[in-house]
Amino acid sequence: MIHKEQWTIQIRTGIPWFIPPPHIDPRQKPRRNNYFHPANLNTAA
Repeated sequence: MIHKEQWTIQIRTGIPWFIPPPHIDPRQKPRRNNYFHPANLNTAA
C-alpha cells in the first residue's frame, strides 16, 4: 500500500520515517510508526 499511495520512506539514524503524499497531508509531515518499537537497537545481538 505504501507504493500504491505514493508514500516516501526515509531512514534517519536507523529509524524509518514515512512521508505521506500531498493528497493525504499537504505539508507532507514525516511520521513514525508509533505502534512498533523494537528494543534498543544498540544492544541487539
